[in-house]
Amino acid sequence: MSFFVLQTTTTNDLQELGQRLWRWQLCGGCTGKTTCFDARCPWSRANQQNAFWDRYKALTAAYMPELTTSCPALRSHADLLELIQLIQNRPRATREQIAECHFGAQRDDEVQLTATLDQQRAMNLAASIMFSLDCGSTYESAGLVEEGSSSLLWRDTVSADNFLLEAFPERPHPTIASRKEPLEWPVITAAVSGKEVQRVLGFDMEATTDLRSHLMLDHRRRVLKIFHCTAMLRETLLVCESQPTTCVLPRRLILEVFDTIHRVLFPSDHESQALLSSLVTKHGFDRDLLRFESWDHYKHNEPELSYSYFGTRLVELYEELQNPKPHSRLESWFERKSGTRYMLMATMVGVFIAVIIGILGLGISGFQAYVSYQQWKHPVKDT
Repeated sequence: MSFFVLQTTTTNDLQELGQRLWRWQLCGGCTGKTTCFDARCPWSRANQQNAFWDRYKALTAAYMPELTTSCPALRSHADLLELIQLIQNRPRATREQIAECHFGAQRDDEVQLTATLDQQRAMNLAASIMFSLDCGSTYESAGLVEEGSSSLLWRDTVSADNFLLEAFPERPHPTIASRKEPLEWPVITAAVSGKEVQRVLGFDMEATTDLRSHLMLDHRRRVLKIFHCTAMLRETLLVCESQPTTCVLPRRLILEVFDTIHRVLFPSDHESQALLSSLVTKHGFDRDLLRFESWDHYKHNEPELSYSYFGTRLVELYEELQNPKPHSRLESWFERKSGTRYMLMATMVGVFIAVIIGILGLGISGFQAYVSYQQWKHPVKDT
């Protein structure tokens, strides 16, 4: 018997996952099949979810229950999907309450209680899948931990709704450090693009499956991270519009991700689209990014995005493009000798040199006066 009880994922498991997360209603003729030719059936879009399916398979395959108990927290994919469903249905219940409800229901007098650590691992796994976040040790086991990112702890006393507020806090329009008043968003978004990130900063772009890492700049590795599981977000957005009470992620958050990708980083011009195609074919970005060339999920009379979720990172990216930070000792040396800092340094050095020259001049003048005085006091007589 394998210690990795979720190592194998079947087509039925993925279909059930779509039904739980996005309320998919399958046609009935594609059950257990890899494709569906009925355009009205949501499973006909299954091939667009490859990045999300791969992430699900990697996370679940890495799950290993505690060896000290005969009752694992998750015995099958069905157990995991039931846990995901429970979190969806009770968004205001605390993590502790959800765990007690789910794992307590599995327990009877003849079954050993699952280990608490195993329950925590199962809860982290469910949250990582639902919210597209790094929620703990499951990420490490699956080899999905990314440099520069950190896991987010879902505390026992926090509900799923409040956990999302902690994971994605809304912030007001940030100001530019060198300006007293904030710039308008059109000015910022027009100056920020993927091609400028490469041309001005020389940064690479890296695909991420952690939604919190979207638009994160890693200065040490010279990388800009971009969330690329957009097909999953699109299905979530459809749920938000048809069944708002069952939406897993905030609708405005999803719109900001799409906007920052398709309108800011990779607009419709040829050069930007060529860069996006290169990222897909050569750097592992999901192909769904190319399928989603145009999108319009704004409702009538809905205000434009205020970037309350990713605005801070847009501003950081804008500032970096306007004033690139040095990334080597040589660049740092030139940075120290440029701009206002250089003018102040040059002025101080000039004043210091002038003082030294003045002191030397005063000393020389004093010496000349002393020599003249000695010559006057002790004149040399002609013989």
